Amino acid sequence: MSQNRKWFFIDLTIPDSIEISEDEIKDVLEEYKCKYKFIIKNSIIFDINEAPPEDEIEQLQDKFCEIVKMKDDYIEDEFELDFYESEEIIFEFNINNSNLSEEEFLSQLVRIQDSEVEEYDTEHNLLKKIDYAEQTYSKTPLIHNIRCENIAIFTLKTLNFGVAFIGYMKFSHSMKVTIKAFNFDMLKYLIDKTSVLFTDVGWEDNINWKWLLSRKISSGYRENKKHLSKNTLMKSFLTMTKSKDKDGKIRLVLKDLLDKGYLKEEQYSNISNMNNITRFLQKYNRVIKNNLVDTSVWVDASSGLIFKENDKGNPERIIELTRVENIYSPPQHLLHYVRAFWHQDYVEDIFNSVQERVNSSENELKIIELLTDLQFDLIRSGKPTSGSRDIDLLIRLKNEKTGREYIVAVETKRNAHEFNRVKRDIKTKISQRYADIFTGFLAVAYFENNGNDSNRSEVTWGHTDNLIKKPCILCVSADKETIEQQIIDALIRVCT
Repeated sequence: MSQNRKWFFIDLTIPDSIEISEDEIKDVLEEYKCKYKFIIKNSIIFDINEAPPEDEIEQLQDKFCEIVKMKDDYIEDEFELDFYESEEIIFEFNINNSNLSEEEFLSQLVRIQDSEVEEYDTEHNLLKKIDYAEQTYSKTPLIHNIRCENIAIFTLKTLNFGVAFIGYMKFSHSMKVTIKAFNFDMLKYLIDKTSVLFTDVGWEDNINWKWLLSRKISSGYRENKKHLSKNTLMKSFLTMTKSKDKDGKIRLVLKDLLDKGYLKEEQYSNISNMNNITRFLQKYNRVIKNNLVDTSVWVDASSGLIFKENDKGNPERIIELTRVENIYSPPQHLLHYVRAFWHQDYVEDIFNSVQERVNSSENELKIIELLTDLQFDLIRSGKPTSGSRDIDLLIRLKNEKTGREYIVAVETKRNAHEFNRVKRDIKTKISQRYADIFTGFLAVAYFENNGNDSNRSEVTWGHTDNLIKKPCILCVSADKETIEQQIIDALIRVCT
């Protein structure tokens, strides 16, 4: 999926009794040599790469405030300048009505309450005016990726980010419509109105999926993983952990490495003939600290020297009474990968296999998108400001027969006993406002419970008269084929 573009906005909040013309705004921007993209209703849109720095924004604020003060009927503190980044949201649908003309479509837009159609023109003319004009040219086009013959510039007075570009184009049996908005509430408002104004709308996009992605704070926030995952040693280790593990030795080795970081001699002897595992381990000498008088010591096991942390210039040989034991552990960088990132990669790989199996089966349910390593703000009602929920893996599914779509969030945990914590985190880090975006939740674990706790549960929001219930299912196994089948069964259960 291509990444949506970000834009920088400056909004001028001016008292209704005062009017600043677009030419006055342009004069100020040109005075400070600001490379803006478009001006609409006291909102200035900038390419994110050409946004003015904060010190320059302060100067702009002072200049605009000075202009406002020169107008009549100005009341102190009624002028505000807000600035923010926003990611564009593109939403496409078709109106399946062969009799609907472009003129009738536009006239219906004009009728929407509290709104104005500021300007409408062909894509060709707006491209010349906005994207290809010398004064506003940048490498990022504002209009061009709408890909419709005609475009209306729509504003809504009652909303911040209250601007949208609506592309429309008549085909023989339908009207193709593309909306580019800059916050979800604006998009949702237009979609709701479209549903009322027009019949027989064929939705190309999923409104809940767009809503969820509009709450995204970052992607790939585990920066170290990007570097480590390119390392062939890490990939080989990941491949080994997906091997058949009939006697459970791979699972036991993983548990020791995850819990302690090493294997003792006795544990290593049990796998010493398994080259597929031992090739990732090295022998180390470990000094048993309890036999040292002072624990603040540094040990060089290869040379047999021991010295105090604050007196490295006076080393001594390890005395005979100090016990040293052999341990076996991966190299430092591989051990870091195993303990920090291995399970996340393991589950992602499992879901890639699940996607192949599901999409090649005769089942009507198909996985149409998988996203990993995302952070969302699913608490606040306004624009996203900080990550409140990490979602390890996000799945978008579709029933090809009914056209219905589903969104499932996956949490990866090493141990099945963390299932209750997963449910608690879902409830506390996703507010009731956003809970209905999700069809359900999965938790995927590697190590099983000792007990017989139920693997099926629900997460609830609200009260009796307004209760939201979402299924939450635990899938757990160290066997690759078993966990894949569990996940497939769970997805079918959640989405039917």
